[in-house]
Amino acid sequence: TSKELNVSGCIGPCISVDRKGPNVSETEIGVGGTSAWKLCGFDSATTLAVFLEIVNQHTAPVPQGSRGCIQFITQYQHSSGQRRIRVTTCARNWVDAGNLAHVSLGFDQETSCVMMSRIAVFRAETDEGPDVLRWLDRMLIRLSQKFGEFNKEDPSSFRLAENFSLYPQFMFHLRRSQFLQYFNNSPDETSYYRHVLNREDVMNSLIMIQPILYSYTFHGPPE
Repeated sequence: TSKELNVSGCIGPCISVDRKGPNVSETEIGVGGTSAWKLCGFDSATTLAVFLEIVNQHTAPVPQGSRGCIQFITQYQHSSGQRRIRVTTCARNWVDAGNLAHVSLGFDQETSCVMMSRIAVFRAETDEGPDVLRWLDRMLIRLSQKFGEFNKEDPSSFRLAENFSLYPQFMFHLRRSQFLQYFNNSPDETSYYRHVLNREDVMNSLIMIQPILYSYTFHGPPE
């Protein structure tokens, strides 16, 4: 990562390699305290959620117009027996944190929902269920306070931008999903659901969180 970014952790079907470095954050999210992870195996559909932290925001503000860079180095043995290395580099423009208009334009509500669901599922492994639900509620309230538009003492005036509009309903369904509500599920079922959520891509994860209704009819037999 570039010097302005530290790695907080990763959530997915992986374990820590315990590789320390100057770009490892003290704030851990998921499997943290390292900048490298190991997987037993993966395919083209396997995904990992990597969490980053912006450092020195107050003491040394990020210069505007510059770019933050992240580089992923993947080493694996192909089914043919070959050992391969794939390097992927991503770069994004920095914007002033006070310029909420620019920040909100880059918000991806679908990806954000899946990232939050992975954090919630990871926390649910160690925290009590109600504590995780309250944490999700607090995060949604903070987002609404920061990016919502409303008139004081007029609840009906509350509005979210179009690229935020579906996020609250995603959180609504996540709170009631089998990932966090384990009543009437065996521990094995709950563990399986959470494992699948932690490895699927954004679209498949969203379908598990909020199932899609493709069609319905009041006439004719069930299809």
